[in-house]
Amino acid sequence: MGSKNSNFQKTGIDNLISNLRGEIGEIVDSWILMREIFVTSRKIRTGDTKKDFSSPEYLKLLRVIDKFKNDIIARLSELSEKKVGQINFDFASQKLNTLIKETKKYQDFIKEKKFMNLRHEYISHKKLPATWEEHRAPYRISDLTILKGVAKALILMKDFDQVYLGVRSKFLWYEMRKKRYDFSMPFSGYTLLPYLRLPGKTRIYISKIEEEQGKEIWKDESIKINNHSALVRVYKELGLVKLGDQLIALPEYPVITIKNIEFQK
Repeated sequence: MGSKNSNFQKTGIDNLISNLRGEIGEIVDSWILMREIFVTSRKIRTGDTKKDFSSPEYLKLLRVIDKFKNDIIARLSELSEKKVGQINFDFASQKLNTLIKETKKYQDFIKEKKFMNLRHEYISHKKLPATWEEHRAPYRISDLTILKGVAKALILMKDFDQVYLGVRSKFLWYEMRKKRYDFSMPFSGYTLLPYLRLPGKTRIYISKIEEEQGKEIWKDESIKINNHSALVRVYKELGLVKLGDQLIALPEYPVITIKNIEFQK
């Protein structure tokens, strides 16, 4: 009990949420790759069952698809567990004290559709029946059910980010979605979602919403504008400067110091 409480207290929110998001990224990557390989397998399939199942190339693709399915099922199952100190939604809901009902619904879905049973009996952490007679055929989980599981995990993760990152989370996830299919982000990319570059117009829009929500975002800073000293309001975290009623998005952010802003005359 003491070790459990210690892990709960010591685990930082940023550490937990970032790694939880990274796990979602792994699942999404596996789903996209699995789908692309499935499309490839359909292209080389002849329709002649005997011929197809004698083709090493076709059988190899089916084997890879199964590997990705198992990976997704195992990871979705792990996210439904109730273990402090591991990466799962229950731990996150306890740390943030929120989304408890939503987390329970996800756990119920995984249990009802036997994701956990398949993981424990046929994928990993396998339970060994005492005799050969007690072995059973694997549970069948349809591709549609797996897709629903992926969607539910993704939606729940976005809900946690909405709580943790606030209004900017949906814009960051939109930027991440644009990178999802070109694989320009590394496997760790999802952990770094809060640091994705947002367009200036988007940052300005976010600042207006945050102001409406009562968030204190502006600080007075003495900077130089065209080499003339001036007192302006700055939102360093998003790289915004307020000059009267005008909002200016700086090209780089977050901002530590602003020495001089040059405007063309």
